[in-house]
Amino acid sequence: MVSVLFLLAMLTGSVAAADNATCEVGVLVSYQYSDDNGRINPTLEITDSGTGIEYNRTYDPSSGYTKLIFQHSNISAANLTLTVRAPGYVTVERRLNLTPNPMDPRDTGYYASINLVLNATEPYRIGRELTEKQISS
Repeated sequence: MVSVLFLLAMLTGSVAAADNATCEVGVLVSYQYSDDNGRINPTLEITDSGTGIEYNRTYDPSSGYTKLIFQHSNISAANLTLTVRAPGYVTVERRLNLTPNPMDPRDTGYYASINLVLNATEPYRIGRELTEKQISS
């Protein structure tokens, strides 16, 4: 009986740890017009089946990556989507596939990295072209 209780306690403990996982998503956003890189700060949103997830956001200027760190209670059943918005650019949505750290099996976190190139909207593209023509005239 004691061994059954011990086994249940171990199983319950391991499930609880996996059910409240720390997740980290590295996001690198570039723009069709390279001079917008570093000048436009995109809006980033993570949702799980349409419900917003709160996260901490940090920026690493040496790599250009923005890190989004959050807790998730059921990562194995998650349907995570990253939405990236920036003025003058087409909004992009990508499904996130978070995985454990393959380099450290003791690490209980889940990770994803995504690189995006945003394309300019038609009005923004036309505005830039007209501005360039005006400047070069």
